[in-house]
Amino acid sequence: MAVRRDTAPGGGPGDARNSASPFVGRDRELIRLRRAAQEARDGTPSVIVVHGISGIGKTSLVRTLFRGLPDFTVLAARANQHESHRSYTTLGNLYYRAGMADQAVAAAAAHISPLTAGAEFLQALDKLQRTHPIGLVLDNADWADADSLRAIGFALSRLWQDRVLAIVVVQAWPPLWEESVLQTFESMEHLVHVEIPGLSEKEIQQLATAAWGERLNADRLQSLLRRSGGHPLYIRTLLSDLTANWQRTEREEDPVPAGLTAAVLRQVAALPPDSGKVLAALAVIDGAAPVTLLADIADVRDAAGALEAPDRAGFIAWSPVYSVTQASFRHSVQRDAVYDALSPADRRRLHLRAAAVLSPREALRHRVAATVGAEPQLCEDLKAASLADVAEGHLASAGAHLAWAARVAGDAGERQQLLCGAVRLSFWAGRDGEAARLSTQIAQDEPSALEREALGLLSFADGQLSRARHHLTRSLDELATAGQQGDIVVAVATEQAAACALMGEGAEAEHAANTAIRANQARPERVVAPALGVPFGLPASARAFRAYGLALQKGAPRGLQELEYVPASPDEVGEEDFPALVFRGLLRSVLGQFAGAEADLTTTSTRVGPYGVRVLGLGSRVHLALCHFMSGTWEQARRDAEIGLTMVEARGRSFDRASLLSLLATIDAAQGEVERAEQEVAQASREAAQLDYLGAHFHIALAHAVIARARHDHPGVLRALGSVSTGATSTQRTRLFAPWWAPLQVESLIECRQLSEAQRVLNFLELDADAAGNGLFSVLTAWLEGRLIEELGRPRDAALRYAQGVASPLSEDAPLFRALLEQAFGKCLHHLGKAEQGLTHLRQAEHLFSRLGALPFLEECRSAISATSGSSGYDVPELAMLSPREREVARLVGLGRTNREIATSLFLSMKTVEYHLRNIFNKMDIANRRELRDWVQQGL
Repeated sequence: MAVRRDTAPGGGPGDARNSASPFVGRDRELIRLRRAAQEARDGTPSVIVVHGISGIGKTSLVRTLFRGLPDFTVLAARANQHESHRSYTTLGNLYYRAGMADQAVAAAAAHISPLTAGAEFLQALDKLQRTHPIGLVLDNADWADADSLRAIGFALSRLWQDRVLAIVVVQAWPPLWEESVLQTFESMEHLVHVEIPGLSEKEIQQLATAAWGERLNADRLQSLLRRSGGHPLYIRTLLSDLTANWQRTEREEDPVPAGLTAAVLRQVAALPPDSGKVLAALAVIDGAAPVTLLADIADVRDAAGALEAPDRAGFIAWSPVYSVTQASFRHSVQRDAVYDALSPADRRRLHLRAAAVLSPREALRHRVAATVGAEPQLCEDLKAASLADVAEGHLASAGAHLAWAARVAGDAGERQQLLCGAVRLSFWAGRDGEAARLSTQIAQDEPSALEREALGLLSFADGQLSRARHHLTRSLDELATAGQQGDIVVAVATEQAAACALMGEGAEAEHAANTAIRANQARPERVVAPALGVPFGLPASARAFRAYGLALQKGAPRGLQELEYVPASPDEVGEEDFPALVFRGLLRSVLGQFAGAEADLTTTSTRVGPYGVRVLGLGSRVHLALCHFMSGTWEQARRDAEIGLTMVEARGRSFDRASLLSLLATIDAAQGEVERAEQEVAQASREAAQLDYLGAHFHIALAHAVIARARHDHPGVLRALGSVSTGATSTQRTRLFAPWWAPLQVESLIECRQLSEAQRVLNFLELDADAAGNGLFSVLTAWLEGRLIEELGRPRDAALRYAQGVASPLSEDAPLFRALLEQAFGKCLHHLGKAEQGLTHLRQAEHLFSRLGALPFLEECRSAISATSGSSGYDVPELAMLSPREREVARLVGLGRTNREIATSLFLSMKTVEYHLRNIFNKMDIANRRELRDWVQQGL
């Protein structure tokens, strides 16, 4: 595989050319970077964040570093603002650096999730580092597209003993990335910050001597430092204008930004006329552009030649966008200075020329920029573009086109309608920031029905569901009063149903969903596409919310009955029915039908679709993690939650983070990582405190209960679940999700001798115990009824009930509860004088707890074995010696997986898997892979 080790001219840190500007100083920073490079050679990866204000010399520093590292394979990409909305542009450019053009094209063309893209990129890094250490550079990463950042961050966070030095160049830390992306990078253990300060007096003197040819006297050196703040770009700009008179005479300068603007314009004026024309065209494009496009807009025959002088002057950055090298301004201040200096007439002329040579879709932005006042035809074209975007599923672009249409609309009423439609589309696309920006243009005092809807959606996006429901209800009432029907009513009613459903209000959700369904049925049959500003798929979402509303009121079986129209195979379900598939998986999981639930929820978690995902957020990922936890695949549950946290800003809702953190806390507590669990649930509580409803508190209460159970603190379990069992978080939700919380509470009530209350809570479970194929309920009821009977002084009857549960072929579906059942049965038999039979069941419980990695339960079980037989259980190394990740790697070795298969399954590099295996061998005093496999198969 051919790997390029440089960049296009001026394109990035791998560029081997001599810089037009001398590089001076930065000795301390270079020492730190070279130390990290040596560590990368030795197999210790680093992610270095180089940050400093624009023009401070970040790129020059990184370029200088890699000029001295000839053994590194350098993959560099420079992001720019114009392409920040194009998914996987930055990742694609990195693939081009690696000579992987096919992967670059595939990343841009395929609608894959950042998780999948990150896993593929990790595999690419794994291959490349076999021959040379890798230098991975993201320059100007402030403007990298979000999907690339998620994918690259996912890959970098899984480096452990890899020969990779990653350098991320940004203007400031933290950059204005989405919160989930920022958290991914900040959570990396090998993240190091290198802040680039201004140049010192000594360095400024070196720069002045190299650039100006003379040394500055002390007074003038101090003056230059004071005026520039040590900023290399400002210093170079000032040095380029130095005169002998300036050396002799003090004079006050304008503030640096204004002075720099003036300096930029002086530099432009000194360029050849054609160079100035091409720079003006580039400023109008406001991003990277191929030379041929600039030639057409600037009306210059030789645009490449015209760019030579600006390139030498430090204006131009070159970057490859797939197979085409494009030019952009090196610094945004340069672009802004050039654009602001254009007269209104010149701006309009250049925007019109850009519109004339670009595709009709790309030309729309320039037509808007060139328009003053109302423009009916342009407004219609923008509305048509929005409708086309909706049909293709590009809701963010559709919203942007409607917002532009509002700017050129002639009628004030139409303008507000277009703005409201833009807010709606931005909301469904997950662009909450854009929706909030547009909302400032919407009336706040006596808003119309559509304006109330927009305010409701903004509240929804902010996690204020009570306020959202209020606005959406008012909007729907006003639409009904006005006799409004059709797609707008479908949209508002579906959004209201979503808010009510997520708050656990079943009757209200059903009523709103029925309103949406009736409004859709009233549409003329000949009308296929939805109205302007309304996404496809909302009627299907309304049917899904109706089913969930019925489940909240009448139980999971009734909800599943309502969803029988959904194809049995998840692969056959269209994107518009993804909300229905999420709810079917959720309801199956609470009934213990784990296989079907996992199939449904895995499909909706991995297939990205625009409809319903925005409202449901990561609900499928949350419930998939719960499903895997209940079915005993705890490490998979952990991965589900971790993956969800990396995706929460892209596809989630403000309240998903609290639920996912609570799930991680639940898993960690069950595996004995109590301190970490407490930290996670504390963070979840802080997140939930920003919400105006109690939905996330259900997961938080569950996490607190599992933490208390891990400490054998049964009164603590009861305190944690108090708000759930009393219905404070939502009576209907409490009833629906009884299998998640009721077993813990019943067990603790029995331990605390509150037997009548234990029977009352147990009734929650028994209402659904006759559900067909329900392994969860068969083991739960046998365990808890047996415990209750035993505490009532009837151990023989309890033993019979335990035996019924153990004999059920379905009881293997819930291994944690099956282990608790085996343990209770073993203790009961021991008390009945049947120690040998009891020991058999205790050993089986120990085996199940050990397989799960449930250390608190395992310790409890081994204490019971010791009391029964004097033995402490299996003679295997303590599972507690291994970290959760090491246990996961060990488990997969036990299943016969190769290192490559483990790396793919866990989204790790091969080097990281090898690192974990070495640690496992050392901790367990195991010599080879075969011994580890045998130990896992016997003990886990």
